[in-house]
Amino acid sequence: MRKLSIIAIAVLAVLLALTSCATGGNAAAEDGVIVSWYDGTKLLKEEVVAPGTKLTSWEAEKEGATFMAWYSEASKTILFDFDTPVTEDTDLFAGYKGAFVEDTTTWCLIGSGAGTLKASNWNESAEVEETFKLTKTDEAGKNVFVIKDVTLYEGDQFQVRAMGTWTGQHGVGYLEGYTALAEADGDIVGEVLVDGERWFYANGGFGESATGWNVNVAKAGVYDIYLETNPGSAAYDVMRLVRTGDAQAIEITNDMYVVGTVFDWAATPEGQMATDAIREDFALTINVTEDNYADWTADNAVYGTACAAVKVLNDVNGTWYGVSEQSADATSWTLTAAGQDNLLLKAGQYNVAYNATSDTATVTLSEKGLFLAGVIDGGDHWDCTAVNHQFEKVADDTYVVYYTFTEADTASWISDSGFKGAVKATYGYSGCGADVWYGREGDGENLMVDDYGLYEIVLHITGENQGYLTAEKLEGDYLVGTIGDGDTWRAESQNKFSGSTTYTWTAQDPASWLGSDIAAIKVINVDAAGNVTWYGAADGNNVMIGEVGTYTITLADGVVTAVKQ
Repeated sequence: MRKLSIIAIAVLAVLLALTSCATGGNAAAEDGVIVSWYDGTKLLKEEVVAPGTKLTSWEAEKEGATFMAWYSEASKTILFDFDTPVTEDTDLFAGYKGAFVEDTTTWCLIGSGAGTLKASNWNESAEVEETFKLTKTDEAGKNVFVIKDVTLYEGDQFQVRAMGTWTGQHGVGYLEGYTALAEADGDIVGEVLVDGERWFYANGGFGESATGWNVNVAKAGVYDIYLETNPGSAAYDVMRLVRTGDAQAIEITNDMYVVGTVFDWAATPEGQMATDAIREDFALTINVTEDNYADWTADNAVYGTACAAVKVLNDVNGTWYGVSEQSADATSWTLTAAGQDNLLLKAGQYNVAYNATSDTATVTLSEKGLFLAGVIDGGDHWDCTAVNHQFEKVADDTYVVYYTFTEADTASWISDSGFKGAVKATYGYSGCGADVWYGREGDGENLMVDDYGLYEIVLHITGENQGYLTAEKLEGDYLVGTIGDGDTWRAESQNKFSGSTTYTWTAQDPASWLGSDIAAIKVINVDAAGNVTWYGAADGNNVMIGEVGTYTITLADGVVTAVKQ
C-alpha cells in the first residue's frame, strides 16, 4: 500500500509539472526560452521553447473585439517579428480592434507642396481647412473618408488631421505598406514601395512615432487619398493613396545663384541656392573672408575699406538682384531687380534667401553659435562643423545639448584611454573654425564619457570666453510634452520619474494644435544604449489635459494616465 502511495505522489508531481507549462502557468526553463503571451496584463499562455525557435502566430479571442496582431511591447506600437528566432525570454502582447463605432470626426488634408497643397501651406484656419475636407463614403460598417484629385509633386509633404486640432494626427506611419528601414538611407528612415519603386517616405519628425511624421512624396502624380478610421482603436487606422494619373510638369522659372567676388560673377555650382520641388524659396549660406575682398572696393562710401561684393542672379531669365542703398551698421539687406549696386560685405557668415512670390532676395549676417565638437556622428568634428548639434540656452550662462554616444564615436585613442567618447564645446560660425573652445572643469581638456547612451551635456559659462562642460547620462522614464516653457518632447534630466509623478498646469500651452485642451503629454523610456520607447494613452496617442490643475501622471503596463488631484 505504501508503494502505491509513493507511485501516486510521483504521478501527481509529474502532472503538476506539466500543468505549470500550460495556459496561464509559470513556465520554468533551464535550457529553454520562456515565451509569455499577454492581453494587457492578463497572461494568456506561457510556454518554453528551444533557443533559436521561430514562434507561430495564433489568434487570441476577446469578447466584442477582433484580434489584429501580436506586438513586442505593451504599448502595441511595434509588431512582433515572427520571422526572427527567439533567443531570450520573450513577451508578446495581443492587439484588438473594437466593435464598429461611427466616426463623426471632420478630417482634412494639410501640408505644403507645388500642386494642390500649395493652397494649404500648413494653414490651420477653418476657411482653408474647409477646402481640404475629406468626404465620408457610404461603405456600410466602415468609416472611410476620401479627398480626390490631389496633385502631388516630389518633395511635397502632408498629413491628415481632425479639423482644428493636431490630436490624433495621421502621418506616414498610417500609410498602407509603410515599412521602417532597418538602416537609414541618408535621412530617409521609412518608405512605401510600389512595384519596387519608392512612392512615399519618412525622414523623421515630431516625436518618435512614424504615425505623427509627415508623408513625403517621392512619386509625383494625381492621387485619391483615403482614410479608414476605427474610433477607440486608432492603431488600426490606415491611409491609402490611389494614383489616378500623372502630374503636369512644373515650368522652371527660377534658378538662383549668389555671384560676385565670393564665387564668381557667373553661375557656379558653389553659388547655387538650394530649393525644393515648389521652387518658391531658395537659400544659401556663404562664408566671406578677407581673401574675397576686391581691391576696387577699397574707396567705397559704405565702409571706406576693401570688402567683398555680391549680387543674386536668376540664371533662367538673366535677372540680377542688387541693392539701392546700404549702411555700414546694418545686419540685413534686401536685394531687388531694381537695385543696381553690389552688396558690400565684410568678413563673416551670411544667410542668403530668395522668395519667388515677392521676387526679392535678402542677405542676413549670421550670429555665431555654440556647437558640440569632438568624435561625434562617427567622425571628427573638432570645430563648428557639427551643425546638427548646437547648444541651446536654458538659463543665464547655461546651455545644453543632447547626444547619444555609440561605438562609432570611439576612436582608438579614446578606447586606449579607457573611455567611450570625447567632446568639447566650440563657439563660432556654423560650419567654420572655432573662435573659442570649452572643455571639462579644471583643466579645459576633453570631456570624456565612460559609457554609451544618451547624455545631457551642459555648458556652464563662467566669464568672457571661459566655461566648462558637464555630462549626465539619461536612462529611465521621462515626462515629455507641452510642459515647462513650451514643447519638450525629449528626455530631460529634471523630468525623470519612476512609476508616477505630479505636474501642475496653470494656463493653456500656446501650441495652436491643442484646440480646447490645456496640454498634451507622453512618457518616454530611455534604455542604457540611448534607445527611446514612447508611451501614451491606451490607443498610443497623446494624453490630453483638459483643464488647469495638478495631475498625478502614472505609467503602468505601457499606458500613461493623468488624474487631476
